[in-house]
Amino acid sequence: VYKRLLHAIRSSCEEYVKRYARPGTYETSKMNGFTEDFWSAVYIPTTVHSHHVHQMSVVSAVYHSKVSSENTPIVFSDPRGAGPVHNYEQFEGEHDFEPEGPFHQQYSYFPEEGELIIFPSWLVHKVPSHRGKGDRVSWPYNYKTGSDWDSWSRTVMV
Repeated sequence: VYKRLLHAIRSSCEEYVKRYARPGTYETSKMNGFTEDFWSAVYIPTTVHSHHVHQMSVVSAVYHSKVSSENTPIVFSDPRGAGPVHNYEQFEGEHDFEPEGPFHQQYSYFPEEGELIIFPSWLVHKVPSHRGKGDRVSWPYNYKTGSDWDSWSRTVMV
């Protein structure tokens, strides 16, 4: 099951790169030897993952294998609400960082079980405090082009 899931997510992210990244990105990643990260995230009640981005990756994804009836959203923020190289990891509390106006609008998406969300790795996001009684299980994934220095520019300039 793990191998099939990883293959499906990788294929979806490669399709994203082919469609939305700068021309030649997919071919360059294959030539340079792309790398990937894939792990599980289990959110028990009150678990939070504050604002962050996925450095050194061109595209990221999250597969939701279990959501509780009191679903917790993934919240995307306009990256213009902070500096271009912002250290989000310094913020540990749920509300330690919030985007500044006029770019403070956020979009909350409540994923369904079995749903895959794909987004550019530079897109700022968080998972607010999980309020459900049941666990929330997701599988984050990062697709890296093999060149750490220009991964983000491959989709920012499109």
